[in-house]
Amino acid sequence: MRPLARLLRAPRFTAFATGPAEALGLVLAALLTTCHTDKIVSPPPVSALTVTPSQVLDSALLGSAAQPSATLTISTADQGDVAWRAVRAAGAAWLALDLTSGATPSRVTLTLNPAGLPTGVHRDTIIFASTMSTGVTTGVPVEFRIQPCAVTPISLDVPVVDSLRLADCAAPHGNGPFGRLYNFTASAGDSVSVTISTSAFSASVALDTAPAAAAPVLAQSATCPLAHQSACLLYRLLPRTGTYIVEITLRQTGQFTLRVTQPHPPLPSESLAQLLNDSATAIAIGASISQAGVVLRAVASDPDAGDSLHLEVEVRPVGTAFIGTPTAAGDRVANGAQAWVGVAGLADNAAYHWQCRTVDQTGRIGAWVPFRSNSETAADFTVAVPQAPTAPTTLDQFQADGATAVPIGGTLNGRSTILKATVVDPDPGDQLRLDVEVQPVGSPFTNTPTASRRPWWTTHPTTGRGGRWIRRISPVPGCLSLGTRRRIRTLKSRCPPPSSS
Repeated sequence: MRPLARLLRAPRFTAFATGPAEALGLVLAALLTTCHTDKIVSPPPVSALTVTPSQVLDSALLGSAAQPSATLTISTADQGDVAWRAVRAAGAAWLALDLTSGATPSRVTLTLNPAGLPTGVHRDTIIFASTMSTGVTTGVPVEFRIQPCAVTPISLDVPVVDSLRLADCAAPHGNGPFGRLYNFTASAGDSVSVTISTSAFSASVALDTAPAAAAPVLAQSATCPLAHQSACLLYRLLPRTGTYIVEITLRQTGQFTLRVTQPHPPLPSESLAQLLNDSATAIAIGASISQAGVVLRAVASDPDAGDSLHLEVEVRPVGTAFIGTPTAAGDRVANGAQAWVGVAGLADNAAYHWQCRTVDQTGRIGAWVPFRSNSETAADFTVAVPQAPTAPTTLDQFQADGATAVPIGGTLNGRSTILKATVVDPDPGDQLRLDVEVQPVGSPFTNTPTASRRPWWTTHPTTGRGGRWIRRISPVPGCLSLGTRRRIRTLKSRCPPPSSS
Protein backbone atom coordinates (compact mmCIF):
# COMPACT_ATOMS: atom_id res chain seq x y z
CA MET A 1 0.00 0.00 0.00
CA ARG A 2 1.35 3.40 -0.93
CA PRO A 3 1.82 6.03 1.75
CA LEU A 4 -1.07 8.41 2.22
CA ALA A 5 1.30 11.38 1.51
CA ARG A 6 1.98 10.02 -1.94
CA LEU A 7 -1.71 9.61 -2.56
CA LEU A 8 -2.30 13.22 -1.60
CA ARG A 9 0.60 14.53 -3.73
CA ALA A 10 -0.67 16.41 -6.83
CA PRO A 11 0.37 14.91 -10.20
CA ARG A 12 3.10 16.65 -12.08
CA PHE A 13 2.59 17.73 -15.65
CA THR A 14 3.61 20.64 -17.94
CA ALA A 15 0.97 22.52 -19.89
CA PHE A 16 1.33 25.35 -22.23
CA ALA A 17 -1.73 27.39 -23.05
CA THR A 18 -1.59 28.99 -26.41
CA GLY A 19 -5.00 30.52 -26.12
CA PRO A 20 -8.28 30.62 -24.24
CA ALA A 21 -9.36 27.23 -25.54
CA GLU A 22 -6.23 25.52 -24.37
CA ALA A 23 -6.52 27.14 -20.91
CA LEU A 24 -10.07 25.77 -20.39
CA GLY A 25 -8.86 22.31 -21.29
CA LEU A 26 -6.17 22.47 -18.65
CA VAL A 27 -8.70 23.45 -15.93
CA LEU A 28 -11.02 20.53 -16.79
CA ALA A 29 -8.09 18.18 -16.69
CA ALA A 30 -7.17 19.47 -13.24
CA LEU A 31 -10.77 19.02 -11.95
CA LEU A 32 -10.89 15.46 -13.23
CA THR A 33 -7.61 14.73 -11.50
CA THR A 34 -8.93 16.16 -8.15
CA CYS A 35 -12.09 13.99 -8.18
CA HIS A 36 -10.03 10.88 -8.66
CA THR A 37 -7.78 11.80 -5.73
CA ASP A 38 -10.78 12.16 -3.28
CA LYS A 39 -11.87 8.69 -4.20
CA ILE A 40 -8.44 7.29 -3.38
CA VAL A 41 -8.09 8.88 0.19
CA SER A 42 -11.56 7.69 1.61
CA PRO A 43 -10.79 4.88 4.21
CA PRO A 44 -12.28 1.39 3.70
CA PRO A 45 -15.25 0.41 5.95
CA VAL A 46 -14.34 -1.04 9.43
CA SER A 47 -15.69 -4.49 10.26
CA ALA A 48 -18.41 -4.55 12.95
CA LEU A 49 -17.44 -5.84 16.40
CA THR A 50 -18.51 -9.37 17.23
CA VAL A 51 -19.27 -10.08 20.95
CA THR A 52 -20.00 -13.57 22.27
CA PRO A 53 -22.14 -14.60 23.97
CA SER A 54 -24.69 -12.23 22.53
CA GLN A 55 -26.61 -11.96 25.82
CA VAL A 56 -26.11 -12.72 29.52
CA LEU A 57 -28.85 -14.24 31.68
CA ASP A 58 -28.21 -15.06 35.36
CA SER A 59 -29.88 -15.09 38.76
CA ALA A 60 -29.22 -14.95 42.51
CA LEU A 61 -31.17 -15.42 45.72
CA LEU A 62 -32.34 -12.42 47.65
CA GLY A 63 -29.57 -11.13 49.89
CA SER A 64 -27.04 -13.60 48.50
CA ALA A 65 -23.36 -12.82 48.96
CA ALA A 66 -22.34 -14.63 45.79
CA GLN A 67 -21.63 -12.50 42.69
CA PRO A 68 -22.20 -14.36 39.40
CA SER A 69 -19.87 -13.50 36.51
CA ALA A 70 -19.58 -14.07 32.77
CA THR A 71 -16.82 -13.59 30.17
CA LEU A 72 -17.41 -11.84 26.82
CA THR A 73 -15.13 -12.33 23.80
CA ILE A 74 -14.73 -9.30 21.45
CA SER A 75 -13.46 -9.78 17.90
CA THR A 76 -13.89 -8.63 14.28
CA ALA A 77 -14.65 -10.64 11.18
CA ASP A 78 -11.21 -10.09 9.65
CA GLN A 79 -9.45 -10.44 13.01
CA GLY A 80 -7.95 -7.03 12.60
CA ASP A 81 -6.60 -4.86 15.40
CA VAL A 82 -9.64 -2.67 16.12
CA ALA A 83 -9.84 -0.42 19.15
CA TRP A 84 -13.14 -0.48 21.12
CA ARG A 85 -14.80 0.98 24.14
CA ALA A 86 -17.76 -0.26 26.29
CA VAL A 87 -20.41 1.48 28.36
CA ARG A 88 -23.48 0.40 30.34
CA ALA A 89 -26.51 1.78 28.61
CA ALA A 90 -28.53 2.20 31.86
CA GLY A 91 -25.53 2.65 34.13
CA ALA A 92 -26.71 -0.16 36.48
CA ALA A 93 -24.68 -0.16 39.68
CA TRP A 94 -25.10 -3.94 40.04
CA LEU A 95 -23.27 -4.53 36.71
CA ALA A 96 -19.47 -4.17 36.67
CA LEU A 97 -16.88 -4.65 33.84
CA ASP A 98 -13.24 -5.40 34.45
CA LEU A 99 -12.37 -3.59 31.13
CA THR A 100 -14.17 -0.71 29.46
CA SER A 101 -11.77 -0.32 26.50
CA GLY A 102 -9.24 -2.30 24.51
CA ALA A 103 -8.43 -3.69 21.07
CA THR A 104 -9.63 -6.81 19.34
CA PRO A 105 -9.33 -9.64 19.99
CA SER A 106 -9.94 -9.32 23.78
CA ARG A 107 -11.98 -10.65 26.72
CA VAL A 108 -14.16 -8.75 29.18
CA THR A 109 -15.45 -10.16 32.49
CA LEU A 110 -18.69 -8.79 33.83
CA THR A 111 -19.84 -9.29 37.45
CA LEU A 112 -23.37 -9.15 38.80
CA ASN A 113 -23.77 -7.99 42.42
CA PRO A 114 -27.14 -8.84 44.08
CA ALA A 115 -26.50 -6.75 47.19
CA GLY A 116 -29.43 -4.48 47.91
CA LEU A 117 -31.48 -5.60 44.91
CA PRO A 118 -35.14 -6.47 45.47
CA THR A 119 -36.73 -9.56 43.99
CA GLY A 120 -37.55 -9.29 40.30
CA VAL A 121 -35.76 -8.91 36.95
CA HIS A 122 -33.07 -6.24 36.54
CA ARG A 123 -31.83 -5.33 33.05
CA ASP A 124 -29.10 -3.31 31.37
CA THR A 125 -27.21 -3.46 28.06
CA ILE A 126 -23.46 -3.26 27.44
CA ILE A 127 -22.72 -1.18 24.32
CA PHE A 128 -19.47 -1.96 22.47
CA ALA A 129 -18.30 0.56 19.83
CA SER A 130 -15.22 0.84 17.63
CA THR A 131 -13.17 3.99 18.16
CA MET A 132 -12.36 4.12 14.40
CA SER A 133 -15.91 4.54 13.22
CA THR A 134 -19.06 6.17 14.41
CA GLY A 135 -22.56 4.80 14.41
CA VAL A 136 -21.49 1.14 14.39
CA THR A 137 -22.15 -0.49 17.82
CA THR A 138 -22.82 -3.94 19.21
CA GLY A 139 -25.16 -4.38 22.21
CA VAL A 140 -25.14 -7.27 24.71
CA PRO A 141 -28.33 -7.42 26.84
CA VAL A 142 -27.82 -8.43 30.48
CA GLU A 143 -30.70 -9.81 32.56
CA PHE A 144 -30.24 -10.41 36.28
CA ARG A 145 -33.10 -12.10 38.13
CA ILE A 146 -33.31 -11.83 41.95
CA GLN A 147 -35.31 -14.71 43.35
CA PRO A 148 -36.91 -15.08 46.79
CA CYS A 149 -35.21 -17.31 49.34
CA ALA A 150 -35.69 -20.96 48.46
CA VAL A 151 -37.73 -22.90 51.02
CA THR A 152 -36.99 -26.61 51.47
CA PRO A 153 -39.75 -28.88 52.84
CA ILE A 154 -38.76 -31.06 55.80
CA SER A 155 -40.46 -33.69 57.95
CA LEU A 156 -40.83 -33.52 61.70
CA ASP A 157 -38.52 -35.73 63.74
CA VAL A 158 -36.17 -36.31 60.77
CA PRO A 159 -32.70 -34.69 61.18
CA VAL A 160 -31.50 -32.51 58.29
CA VAL A 161 -27.76 -32.28 57.58
CA ASP A 162 -27.08 -29.31 55.31
CA SER A 163 -24.62 -26.48 54.74
CA LEU A 164 -24.71 -22.75 54.11
CA ARG A 165 -22.98 -21.37 51.00
CA LEU A 166 -22.24 -17.97 49.57
CA ALA A 167 -25.02 -18.47 47.05
CA ASP A 168 -27.64 -18.87 49.79
CA CYS A 169 -29.93 -16.01 50.65
CA ALA A 170 -29.94 -14.05 53.85
CA ALA A 171 -32.74 -15.24 56.11
CA PRO A 172 -35.48 -12.59 56.43
CA HIS A 173 -35.17 -12.32 60.21
CA GLY A 174 -31.62 -13.57 60.73
CA ASN A 175 -28.66 -11.62 62.08
CA GLY A 176 -26.03 -13.05 59.74
CA PRO A 177 -25.19 -12.94 56.01
CA PHE A 178 -25.96 -16.60 55.30
CA GLY A 179 -29.31 -18.28 55.74
CA ARG A 180 -31.42 -21.25 54.76
CA LEU A 181 -35.19 -21.65 54.98
CA TYR A 182 -37.21 -24.80 55.62
CA ASN A 183 -40.92 -25.41 56.06
CA PHE A 184 -43.14 -27.98 57.74
CA THR A 185 -46.85 -28.38 58.36
CA ALA A 186 -48.50 -28.75 61.76
CA SER A 187 -51.83 -28.36 63.50
CA ALA A 188 -53.00 -25.71 65.92
CA GLY A 189 -52.10 -26.62 69.48
CA ASP A 190 -49.06 -28.67 68.47
CA SER A 191 -45.72 -27.78 69.97
CA VAL A 192 -42.30 -28.22 68.42
CA SER A 193 -38.67 -27.91 69.42
CA VAL A 194 -36.10 -26.62 66.93
CA THR A 195 -32.39 -27.25 67.50
CA ILE A 196 -29.35 -26.49 65.35
CA SER A 197 -25.83 -27.76 65.95
CA THR A 198 -22.86 -26.42 64.00
CA SER A 199 -19.18 -25.69 64.35
CA ALA A 200 -19.66 -22.30 62.71
CA PHE A 201 -18.86 -19.19 64.71
CA SER A 202 -22.41 -18.11 65.45
CA ALA A 203 -25.89 -19.36 64.64
CA SER A 204 -29.47 -18.28 65.17
CA VAL A 205 -32.84 -19.88 64.52
CA ALA A 206 -36.24 -18.30 63.96
CA LEU A 207 -39.75 -19.68 63.63
CA ASP A 208 -42.04 -17.76 61.23
CA THR A 209 -45.36 -18.18 59.52
CA ALA A 210 -44.12 -16.98 56.09
CA PRO A 211 -40.74 -16.45 54.39
CA ALA A 212 -41.24 -12.70 53.92
CA ALA A 213 -39.39 -10.28 56.17
CA ALA A 214 -42.70 -8.62 57.03
CA ALA A 215 -44.14 -11.87 58.39
CA PRO A 216 -44.36 -12.02 62.19
CA VAL A 217 -41.64 -13.88 64.06
CA LEU A 218 -43.14 -16.38 66.45
CA ALA A 219 -39.85 -17.06 68.21
CA GLN A 220 -36.15 -16.43 67.69
CA SER A 221 -32.99 -17.46 69.53
CA ALA A 222 -29.22 -17.40 69.15
CA THR A 223 -28.55 -19.52 72.26
CA CYS A 224 -29.50 -22.90 73.68
CA PRO A 225 -29.33 -24.40 77.17
CA LEU A 226 -28.78 -27.89 75.75
CA ALA A 227 -25.31 -29.32 75.45
CA HIS A 228 -23.77 -29.47 71.95
CA GLN A 229 -26.51 -27.25 70.46
CA SER A 230 -25.72 -23.84 68.97
CA ALA A 231 -29.23 -22.41 69.04
CA CYS A 232 -32.67 -23.78 69.84
CA LEU A 233 -36.33 -23.07 70.44
CA LEU A 234 -37.88 -25.47 72.92
CA TYR A 235 -41.55 -26.44 73.12
CA ARG A 236 -43.05 -23.64 71.06
CA LEU A 237 -46.83 -23.82 70.90
CA LEU A 238 -48.15 -23.40 67.36
CA PRO A 239 -51.16 -21.07 67.13
CA ARG A 240 -52.76 -22.31 63.92
CA THR A 241 -52.94 -25.14 61.44
CA GLY A 242 -50.76 -24.63 58.37
CA THR A 243 -47.19 -24.16 57.17
CA TYR A 244 -44.38 -22.82 59.33
CA ILE A 245 -40.96 -21.54 58.29
CA VAL A 246 -37.69 -22.31 60.08
CA GLU A 247 -34.87 -19.85 59.39
CA ILE A 248 -31.26 -20.87 59.96
CA THR A 249 -28.67 -18.09 59.95
CA LEU A 250 -24.90 -18.34 60.31
CA ARG A 251 -22.21 -15.68 60.29
CA GLN A 252 -20.03 -17.84 58.09
CA THR A 253 -20.48 -20.71 55.71
CA GLY A 254 -20.37 -24.25 57.03
CA GLN A 255 -22.27 -27.45 57.76
CA PHE A 256 -25.05 -27.76 60.32
CA THR A 257 -27.64 -30.25 61.57
CA LEU A 258 -31.24 -29.15 62.00
CA ARG A 259 -33.89 -30.98 64.00
CA VAL A 260 -37.54 -30.01 64.27
CA THR A 261 -39.21 -32.40 66.67
CA GLN A 262 -42.55 -32.86 68.32
CA PRO A 263 -42.61 -33.68 72.03
CA HIS A 264 -42.44 -37.37 72.86
CA PRO A 265 -43.71 -39.14 75.96
CA PRO A 266 -41.03 -40.15 78.46
CA LEU A 267 -39.49 -43.59 78.29
CA PRO A 268 -40.45 -46.24 80.87
CA SER A 269 -38.72 -45.70 84.21
CA GLU A 270 -35.64 -47.82 84.81
CA SER A 271 -33.53 -49.12 87.71
CA LEU A 272 -36.36 -49.03 90.25
CA ALA A 273 -35.30 -49.19 93.90
CA GLN A 274 -36.93 -48.94 97.33
CA LEU A 275 -34.94 -47.35 100.16
CA LEU A 276 -35.25 -46.39 103.78
CA ASN A 277 -35.78 -42.75 104.66
CA ASP A 278 -32.01 -42.20 104.62
CA SER A 279 -32.27 -42.57 100.79
CA ALA A 280 -29.30 -44.94 100.90
CA THR A 281 -30.26 -48.19 102.60
CA ALA A 282 -31.93 -50.58 100.18
CA ILE A 283 -35.03 -52.51 101.20
CA ALA A 284 -34.99 -56.11 99.99
CA ILE A 285 -38.05 -57.42 98.20
CA GLY A 286 -40.65 -58.40 100.77
CA ALA A 287 -38.60 -57.14 103.74
CA SER A 288 -40.10 -55.49 106.81
CA ILE A 289 -39.17 -51.95 107.72
CA SER A 290 -39.52 -50.31 111.11
CA GLN A 291 -40.59 -46.91 109.80
CA ALA A 292 -43.78 -45.51 108.34
CA GLY A 293 -42.17 -44.10 105.19
CA VAL A 294 -39.96 -45.11 102.27
CA VAL A 295 -38.01 -43.46 99.46
CA LEU A 296 -38.69 -44.81 95.98
CA ARG A 297 -36.19 -44.19 93.19
CA ALA A 298 -35.89 -44.72 89.42
CA VAL A 299 -33.98 -43.35 86.43
CA ALA A 300 -36.14 -40.97 84.39
CA SER A 301 -35.38 -40.39 80.71
CA ASP A 302 -37.04 -38.97 77.62
CA PRO A 303 -36.28 -38.92 73.86
CA ASP A 304 -36.43 -35.10 74.00
CA ALA A 305 -33.04 -34.01 75.25
CA GLY A 306 -34.22 -30.77 76.82
CA ASP A 307 -36.96 -32.25 78.95
CA SER A 308 -37.08 -32.03 82.70
CA LEU A 309 -38.76 -34.98 84.35
CA HIS A 310 -40.26 -36.15 87.62
CA LEU A 311 -41.35 -39.48 89.03
CA GLU A 312 -44.87 -40.44 90.05
CA VAL A 313 -45.58 -43.53 92.15
CA GLU A 314 -48.66 -45.49 93.10
CA VAL A 315 -48.33 -47.34 96.41
CA ARG A 316 -51.16 -49.68 97.42
CA PRO A 317 -51.62 -52.29 100.17
CA VAL A 318 -51.16 -55.84 98.94
CA GLY A 319 -54.56 -57.11 97.89
CA THR A 320 -55.57 -53.69 96.53
CA ALA A 321 -55.19 -53.48 92.74
CA PHE A 322 -53.44 -50.58 91.02
CA ILE A 323 -55.83 -48.05 89.46
CA GLY A 324 -53.28 -45.94 87.56
CA THR A 325 -53.59 -42.92 89.87
CA PRO A 326 -50.41 -41.60 91.49
CA THR A 327 -50.30 -41.47 95.26
CA ALA A 328 -47.08 -39.42 95.45
CA ALA A 329 -44.75 -37.46 93.14
CA GLY A 330 -41.20 -36.20 93.32
CA ASP A 331 -39.27 -33.12 92.22
CA ARG A 332 -38.04 -32.47 88.68
CA VAL A 333 -34.66 -33.74 87.57
CA ALA A 334 -32.62 -33.53 84.38
CA ASN A 335 -33.19 -35.98 81.59
CA GLY A 336 -31.47 -39.28 82.35
CA ALA A 337 -30.99 -38.59 86.06
CA GLN A 338 -32.23 -40.49 89.09
CA ALA A 339 -35.61 -39.29 90.30
CA TRP A 340 -36.82 -39.69 93.89
CA VAL A 341 -40.19 -39.82 95.63
CA GLY A 342 -40.66 -39.79 99.38
CA VAL A 343 -43.71 -41.69 100.61
CA ALA A 344 -44.85 -41.04 104.18
CA GLY A 345 -47.81 -41.97 106.35
CA LEU A 346 -47.84 -45.68 105.58
CA ALA A 347 -50.01 -47.81 107.80
CA ASP A 348 -48.29 -49.91 110.42
CA ASN A 349 -48.42 -53.66 110.14
CA ALA A 350 -49.31 -53.52 106.44
CA ALA A 351 -47.73 -54.98 103.30
CA TYR A 352 -47.39 -52.84 100.16
CA HIS A 353 -46.66 -53.07 96.44
CA TRP A 354 -45.89 -50.15 94.14
CA GLN A 355 -45.34 -48.97 90.58
CA CYS A 356 -43.97 -45.77 89.02
CA ARG A 357 -43.93 -43.72 85.82
CA THR A 358 -42.01 -40.74 84.41
CA VAL A 359 -43.69 -37.42 83.57
CA ASP A 360 -42.16 -34.52 81.57
CA GLN A 361 -42.72 -30.80 82.01
CA THR A 362 -45.42 -30.75 79.32
CA GLY A 363 -47.50 -33.30 81.22
CA ARG A 364 -46.73 -36.17 78.87
CA ILE A 365 -46.46 -39.41 80.77
CA GLY A 366 -44.57 -42.65 80.32
CA ALA A 367 -45.82 -46.16 80.94
CA TRP A 368 -46.34 -47.53 84.43
CA VAL A 369 -43.57 -49.88 85.56
CA PRO A 370 -44.13 -52.18 88.58
CA PHE A 371 -41.31 -52.74 91.04
CA ARG A 372 -39.35 -55.84 90.09
CA SER A 373 -40.96 -58.96 88.72
CA ASN A 374 -42.56 -60.43 91.82
CA SER A 375 -46.29 -61.08 91.84
CA GLU A 376 -48.52 -58.14 92.65
CA THR A 377 -50.12 -60.32 95.31
CA ALA A 378 -46.77 -60.50 97.09
CA ALA A 379 -45.40 -57.71 99.27
CA ASP A 380 -42.68 -55.42 97.92
CA PHE A 381 -42.14 -54.32 101.53
CA THR A 382 -43.97 -54.52 104.87
CA VAL A 383 -44.27 -51.77 107.46
CA ALA A 384 -43.84 -52.96 111.06
CA VAL A 385 -43.05 -50.08 113.37
CA PRO A 386 -42.04 -51.33 116.84
CA GLN A 387 -44.40 -50.22 119.61
CA ALA A 388 -44.33 -50.87 123.34
CA PRO A 389 -46.82 -53.41 124.68
CA THR A 390 -49.91 -51.99 126.24
CA ALA A 391 -50.25 -52.18 130.01
CA PRO A 392 -51.49 -55.57 131.29
CA THR A 393 -55.19 -55.74 132.07
CA THR A 394 -57.50 -57.89 134.24
CA LEU A 395 -54.83 -58.52 136.83
CA ASP A 396 -55.66 -61.37 139.24
CA GLN A 397 -53.92 -63.18 142.13
CA PHE A 398 -54.39 -66.84 143.03
CA GLN A 399 -53.31 -69.49 145.46
CA ALA A 400 -50.59 -71.83 144.26
CA ASP A 401 -53.19 -74.05 142.61
CA GLY A 402 -53.86 -71.26 140.12
CA ALA A 403 -57.60 -71.60 140.63
CA THR A 404 -58.39 -70.25 144.05
CA ALA A 405 -58.56 -66.47 143.91
CA VAL A 406 -56.93 -64.45 146.63
CA PRO A 407 -58.99 -61.36 147.43
CA ILE A 408 -57.34 -58.00 147.88
CA GLY A 409 -55.75 -58.04 151.30
CA GLY A 410 -56.25 -61.81 151.58
CA THR A 411 -53.80 -64.36 152.93
CA LEU A 412 -52.02 -67.11 151.07
CA ASN A 413 -52.16 -70.61 152.42
CA GLY A 414 -48.64 -71.32 151.24
CA ARG A 415 -45.38 -69.74 150.21
CA SER A 416 -46.28 -69.25 146.50
CA THR A 417 -48.86 -67.37 144.51
CA ILE A 418 -49.83 -67.18 140.89
CA LEU A 419 -50.40 -63.73 139.32
CA LYS A 420 -52.38 -63.54 136.08
CA ALA A 421 -52.87 -60.70 133.53
CA THR A 422 -54.05 -60.22 129.95
CA VAL A 423 -51.36 -58.80 127.66
CA VAL A 424 -51.75 -57.08 124.31
CA ASP A 425 -49.13 -55.75 121.86
CA PRO A 426 -49.84 -53.55 118.79
CA ASP A 427 -47.30 -55.48 116.74
CA PRO A 428 -48.66 -58.79 115.45
CA GLY A 429 -46.23 -61.64 115.82
CA ASP A 430 -44.26 -60.06 118.64
CA GLN A 431 -43.08 -62.33 121.45
CA LEU A 432 -44.05 -61.17 124.93
CA ARG A 433 -43.35 -62.07 128.55
CA LEU A 434 -44.83 -60.92 131.84
CA ASP A 435 -42.61 -59.27 134.43
CA VAL A 436 -43.80 -58.67 138.01
CA GLU A 437 -42.29 -56.83 140.91
CA VAL A 438 -43.44 -57.84 144.42
CA GLN A 439 -42.36 -55.72 147.39
CA PRO A 440 -43.41 -55.67 151.07
CA VAL A 441 -45.76 -52.89 151.99
CA GLY A 442 -43.67 -49.93 152.97
CA SER A 443 -40.92 -50.68 150.43
CA PRO A 444 -41.01 -48.58 147.28
CA PHE A 445 -41.06 -50.17 143.84
CA THR A 446 -37.67 -50.19 142.10
CA ASN A 447 -38.98 -51.09 138.62
CA THR A 448 -36.83 -54.20 138.77
CA PRO A 449 -38.69 -57.45 138.10
CA THR A 450 -38.69 -59.95 140.94
CA ALA A 451 -40.18 -62.61 138.65
CA SER A 452 -40.79 -63.08 134.89
CA ARG A 453 -43.00 -65.28 132.79
CA ARG A 454 -41.18 -67.84 130.71
CA PRO A 455 -41.32 -69.08 128.00
CA TRP A 456 -42.04 -66.15 125.66
CA TRP A 457 -45.58 -65.84 124.35
CA THR A 458 -46.15 -65.03 120.67
CA THR A 459 -48.95 -62.61 119.92
CA HIS A 460 -51.58 -63.25 117.27
CA PRO A 461 -50.24 -62.26 113.81
CA THR A 462 -53.23 -60.04 113.14
CA THR A 463 -54.77 -58.86 116.43
CA GLY A 464 -51.63 -58.60 118.50
CA ARG A 465 -53.37 -60.10 121.54
CA GLY A 466 -51.21 -62.30 123.71
CA GLY A 467 -53.95 -63.94 125.75
CA ARG A 468 -53.99 -64.67 129.50
CA TRP A 469 -50.56 -64.80 131.04
CA ILE A 470 -49.73 -66.52 134.34
CA ARG A 471 -46.72 -66.16 136.61
CA ARG A 472 -46.02 -68.16 139.74
CA ILE A 473 -44.47 -66.04 142.47
CA SER A 474 -42.43 -67.47 145.34
CA PRO A 475 -42.05 -64.63 147.78
CA VAL A 476 -39.57 -64.26 150.59
CA PRO A 477 -40.06 -66.56 153.59
CA GLY A 478 -43.33 -65.90 155.29
CA CYS A 479 -46.78 -65.46 153.90
CA LEU A 480 -48.03 -63.13 151.16
CA SER A 481 -50.50 -61.15 153.15
CA LEU A 482 -52.53 -58.06 152.89
CA GLY A 483 -49.39 -56.03 153.32
CA THR A 484 -47.66 -57.20 150.12
CA ARG A 485 -47.79 -55.04 147.00
CA ARG A 486 -47.19 -56.08 143.37
CA ARG A 487 -46.41 -54.42 140.02
CA ILE A 488 -46.83 -56.20 136.69
CA ARG A 489 -45.53 -55.22 133.23
CA THR A 490 -45.30 -56.77 129.79
CA LEU A 491 -42.07 -57.03 127.84
CA LYS A 492 -41.58 -58.14 124.27
CA SER A 493 -38.83 -59.31 122.02
CA ARG A 494 -38.45 -59.85 118.28
CA CYS A 495 -35.69 -62.37 118.87
CA PRO A 496 -36.42 -66.10 118.93
CA PRO A 497 -38.02 -67.01 122.32
CA PRO A 498 -35.65 -68.31 124.98
CA SER A 499 -36.03 -71.79 126.33
CA SER A 500 -38.41 -72.31 129.24
CA SER A 501 -37.11 -72.22 132.79
